[in-house]
Amino acid sequence: RVLSAAEEKAIFECIEARRVTEPGRDWKRYGYLIRFLFDTACRLGEALACTADWFEETERGWVLNIPAAVTKTGKGRLIPLTTAVIDALP
Repeated sequence: RVLSAAEEKAIFECIEARRVTEPGRDWKRYGYLIRFLFDTACRLGEALACTADWFEETERGWVLNIPAAVTKTGKGRLIPLTTAVIDALP
């Protein structure tokens, strides 16, 4: 299902609150992971398996090219990246 704007906002507010109360943990990076998952609809395993060579710049913008060997269905996927995801990538 798709999260509502209010649900998404609440999730990121919780992450920010944890970042403030637990500065020793990398909550900012966790927030980036959640943003990546929300905006790409990747499964966690796909997101954690990403390597730099999966990211490609095309004439239409940046995309994530997930190889078939990594996906649950055995079919590769090409996912356009949002500005929020691109800004969060190293």
